[in-house]
Amino acid sequence: MDPQNNRRYEFGPYVLDEKERLLLRFELAVSLPPKAFDTLLLLIKNSGHIMEKEELINALWPDAIVEENNLTHYISLLRRELGDSPSDQQYIETVTKHGYRFVAEVRVTTADSTAKHPRLAAEAVLAPPESETVTAVPRAAWWRLPTSAILGGLVLLLAIAAAYLWISRSSRRDAAIPSQKFETLAILPFKTLDPDSTEEYLSFGIADGLITKLSGVKNVVVRPLPAVRKYSKPGTDPSAIGKELQVDAVLDGSVHRVGDSLRVTAQLVSVSDGKVLWTEKFERPLSEVQALGEVISGRVTTALALRLDQEERSHLAKRYTENAEAYEAYLKGRFFIEKRTEEGFRKGLEYFQRAVELDPKYAPAYVGQAQYYLVAAEWLLPREEAHHKSEIALSKALEIDDNLAEGHAFLALLRQTDWDWKAAEKEIMRALELNPRSSLAHLHNSYYLMTVGRSNESYDEMKLAKQLDPVSAANNARLAALSAYLGRYDESLDLCRKAVEIDPSFTACHDVLGWVYLKTGKPAEAVAELETSVALSKTEFYPYGELGYAYAVTGNRVGATKLIRELKGRRNLLNSYPIAVIYTGLGQKDEAFSWLNDALTKHEDAMTWLKFDPYLESLRADPRFTELLRRVGLPTT
Repeated sequence: MDPQNNRRYEFGPYVLDEKERLLLRFELAVSLPPKAFDTLLLLIKNSGHIMEKEELINALWPDAIVEENNLTHYISLLRRELGDSPSDQQYIETVTKHGYRFVAEVRVTTADSTAKHPRLAAEAVLAPPESETVTAVPRAAWWRLPTSAILGGLVLLLAIAAAYLWISRSSRRDAAIPSQKFETLAILPFKTLDPDSTEEYLSFGIADGLITKLSGVKNVVVRPLPAVRKYSKPGTDPSAIGKELQVDAVLDGSVHRVGDSLRVTAQLVSVSDGKVLWTEKFERPLSEVQALGEVISGRVTTALALRLDQEERSHLAKRYTENAEAYEAYLKGRFFIEKRTEEGFRKGLEYFQRAVELDPKYAPAYVGQAQYYLVAAEWLLPREEAHHKSEIALSKALEIDDNLAEGHAFLALLRQTDWDWKAAEKEIMRALELNPRSSLAHLHNSYYLMTVGRSNESYDEMKLAKQLDPVSAANNARLAALSAYLGRYDESLDLCRKAVEIDPSFTACHDVLGWVYLKTGKPAEAVAELETSVALSKTEFYPYGELGYAYAVTGNRVGATKLIRELKGRRNLLNSYPIAVIYTGLGQKDEAFSWLNDALTKHEDAMTWLKFDPYLESLRADPRFTELLRRVGLPTT
């Protein structure tokens, strides 16, 4: 083995193991995307020296032309993981107009050497906040102190201990000292005590607000709201749910509205042993629900022994509106739009509009509006109208607050449908810079990378999205699709089965299974899965194209032709692309290209799939396909 590739680089509390491709902090693995690891390794190997931006880009992406934003994204991600900030660059220094330099002292050993980095002890976990200063007396010198000083110190220590015990016993909170490191957290919907309550939105609203706040803490990964929605029934075991969600701790609670007041109980549970780390009861006016979220999030970070920097503390305390009625309308909007039904989307939009009427500077409410319009395109509204309104809403949101990661993620998606690839990349890099732990942002980045032909990087990003939200049917299905595209059919089948187990009604699960069965010689199974997909699909026409293709290649040309007639009967909608897919299966290339050109003229969103759609494989060698790629603005090689 090349000894150059068998090195361990030690700096501060970190060890980078080149052979195993691991970054450890106190012997605990730090999760990094592959490109981020490569970036850090390059900087460390050139420790003390400037690495020009162009030099780094050429080394990291030798076979691709990429924007500088890609490098900036990974540098920002590394700084967040290492605890660097613009004003305190302990590890990675920016050299203006040039590049970056690794400035921490590095000790190089081999992988066979014994690393002297013990696991983080309980004392370190429970250390005072960074704002406090503690002066330690060297152990070897304590005996030199005068006897009076020693006795005085002992008296002081006893007094502090007595005060601590008194406060602990008289406190309403029952907190356990954490004996393990908590890196993942699920916040369940707060249970409503009245099953007939019309205040169900509070159950999800409080949880949603806490998820938003605690997602800004760097040292813990918080599962997103869609991952926990189904756990809203009373009587569920938090530890069992935590194991399903693959987290270390679960925050659970109940909420009861009495007039204009809220009675809330919250408890934080360790999943491994079922111990209650903290519990407390609150009674607050409904108008103070935001303040309640700030209090609970602060209690949680304390119970999990999470040390916060100033940026994280500011995030926990941040409010996007001081108007209690606007905040309540926003909670209702989030509650209804997450139902993912036509009625839910419509009511969600109404409440988001009400929120901005009450507070025109309420940025997240504009993002909620944009989400509605992006989903509503060609389902509830004409595409052009929906995209135009989404553009207005996102522009307003980001004008008010440019630090909304979700806003930039949705804007990236909008830019892709506009076929403005550079702008899309810029927006997704910004979203990831603002929130590197956002499953949504990594999902959108994976889609962007696949669209422009960078399939391996897309796969890595989708793996990260799944790691951040492993029980999402969408994340499992989309990683399955990428696995299938890369020819990893066994892996794809395993992921599909997991996705179907999580949500049998999720259309994409059956889409991917259909394609994998076609490629692995199981035509009957493929047709069955794609027929299920069509039966489940209520807003999309693409599954019709997949099923028609499967009918065609398995000999059922009558079934394929029937689906073409059905789609042609809906000419006012954006369904030319799936018609082209069916003609591809029938081997009628001229018809397929005619309908693809029609889809291009109508600017159908599905045209962004040209580069990777497996159903169009037989068309790719045709010069007409290269021309389509060029007109959409996608790479032609």
